[in-house]
Amino acid sequence: MPKFQPSTVKTVSRYLGSACSAAMILGWGSLAHAQVTIEDDRTTAVDTGTAGDDGGPSDVTITSDGSVVVEDAGPAVTLNSNNDLVNEGEIRISDVDDATAVSLEGGADRNFSNNGTITLNEDFPAEDTNGDNVADGPRAQGSGRTGILISGASPFEGDVSLEAGSIINVEGNESYGVNVTDNMMTAALDGNLSNEGRISLIGD
Repeated sequence: MPKFQPSTVKTVSRYLGSACSAAMILGWGSLAHAQVTIEDDRTTAVDTGTAGDDGGPSDVTITSDGSVVVEDAGPAVTLNSNNDLVNEGEIRISDVDDATAVSLEGGADRNFSNNGTITLNEDFPAEDTNGDNVADGPRAQGSGRTGILISGASPFEGDVSLEAGSIINVEGNESYGVNVTDNMMTAALDGNLSNEGRISLIGD
């Protein structure tokens, strides 16, 4: 595993976070692009490549009043164009295995910042059989859940930031807070990865 400084890591190319470990994200620049602002509750997936006028690419900001909550495996939100994505609200998928909340696809001139909450949860009460307030059985039922996936045939060229006060909450076995995947020839991330927020994972 790579070693991390308290705030910033340059050119990270390993997966970060599992049901037992996670690590993540800060840094940025921005370009003048079309801007889409989500201030309401969305129940369909959003991607930057088609979010703009006439189905064109656009920067996307989910405000503190906005949310994207889907009922399938997602991704709920995808950054797949030369744009910036900001989450200040909530992105959530509940009770779905092999689900991804945020997908950051490879390409140039793109950045992601999380100031809000990313949640993959499930309705599974862990059983306490002896009354000591400690779960005695499995702590999670589902599996294969990922808060943020960074992947693609080419590197994601930009910065990924988990800001102070942000939360990634993942419940599930064999799951990830942030998963940075490499192919055999190319690192998945060419940029700064920093974390000043909180990442919580529950599972075996």
